[in-house]
Amino acid sequence: VAVWSDDVLISGSDDRTAVVWRRAGATADFAPLHTCTEHEGAVRAIRIIPPGTSAAFPTGGFATACSDKV
Repeated sequence: VAVWSDDVLISGSDDRTAVVWRRAGATADFAPLHTCTEHEGAVRAIRIIPPGTSAAFPTGGFATACSDKV
């Protein structure tokens, strides 16, 4: 799990997905916002790319690593 902000989390899973979760309103519950399904192996790591730290991602983003070596 990686923390993007107080209201956004990103999780990786053995089911080969990374899921972006957003806090649902004022509750403490999170709901899935987007599921990334590009991997062919289990997602083992997630790295947040802060805004302004990469020319490729000027507004920020995240990268995943998995057992498929992609």
